[in-house]
Amino acid sequence: MRKDCLITNDQAKAAIELFDHGYGYVATATKLDVHKPTLKLLHDRWLVRGTMAVMEPHQRRRIPADTKIATAKRYLAGEHKVELAKELGLASSRPILDWVKEYRDKGDAAFAPPRHRTRARRLACTLSTTGRTRMPTRHRRSRM
Repeated sequence: MRKDCLITNDQAKAAIELFDHGYGYVATATKLDVHKPTLKLLHDRWLVRGTMAVMEPHQRRRIPADTKIATAKRYLAGEHKVELAKELGLASSRPILDWVKEYRDKGDAAFAPPRHRTRARRLACTLSTTGRTRMPTRHRRSRM
């Protein structure tokens, strides 16, 4: 478990054992007297990764934009988030919900790489009608 986790390793192991016996995260949280949202995250990881893999650290990797869009479309078409997360090898199904929200907001342009302005473009000066160089209007200092 991570160092900043809200539950101890012993509590997590007990929770996983209860999940294996058919308890949901709410019943487990009540039984162990643990914060429900924390156990919801653990339960989500348990659903995706299984009993043995939950306690091990997960290797993060970058998912291509086209895969995110295709996954969001599949989720919106009715596929279950846990099955999609298993297929992609994710640690939990939470990223899928984030991708769906982004896709709903921005469509196919949701995961386009951000457009960075180059330093040269930011610092570029324009020629005025008098032939002198000046900074673009938004960068000029106001004169008093």
